[in-house]
Amino acid sequence: LLFFVMDNPWTKLPEAPPYVLAEDAEAIDRFNATAESVHLLHTEIRPEPFIGQPDANVIILTLNPGFSGDELQWHDTDDKFKTATMNNLSHSEQEYPFYFLDPDPQIQSPGHLWWRQKLGPLLKLYDASMLAREVFCVEYFPYHSTGFRQDTPRVPSQDYAFSLVRKAVRRKAVVIAMRAVQRWIEAVPELRENPFFRLNSNQNVVIAKNNAGAGFDAMLNALGPATV
Repeated sequence: LLFFVMDNPWTKLPEAPPYVLAEDAEAIDRFNATAESVHLLHTEIRPEPFIGQPDANVIILTLNPGFSGDELQWHDTDDKFKTATMNNLSHSEQEYPFYFLDPDPQIQSPGHLWWRQKLGPLLKLYDASMLAREVFCVEYFPYHSTGFRQDTPRVPSQDYAFSLVRKAVRRKAVVIAMRAVQRWIEAVPELRENPFFRLNSNQNVVIAKNNAGAGFDAMLNALGPATV
């Protein structure tokens, strides 16, 4: 049974673009009015504030979902991908909660390719369906962009993501900060008092022993014996 410290705002995401929450819209519109294309916040595709099940044993913290342009063909034209993203936003049950680990060869979105590479060392040890339930990613900022501008505004919906991380810290989940470490510490001060792990490289963010160090061992301990 999942317990959330605040209501999930993403159940109110519009069903058609622009995909932006009402409480975030003013700040997003103001930012985009002057943003260069590389920093533009893309509301024509659904945000990804988090991926997976919030009660997973391993929590990955990163900055914001990327944008290459190829995402457009998936978000509204592929029914399976569309359903997966919508179920994810509402925390609804699905076979692969971390939907980017779904091995269906028909789904090869940019996010699938990116995450299978970054989690490649774990996928050599664990079945994808198991990892899809035990790994949860939380984005510091929920809207897609090619590059993240340092003065990108805080938006109200971020508070929900921060609440999920606080709950994970309280229940002693293994937390790996992939990117934006200082931003995360400022947003969730509880991270200062509880051990979390950071990668040796925030450019090459593969979750591997030589990059995650003790964090990789902690993940293996939380995930249990290898399944493949």
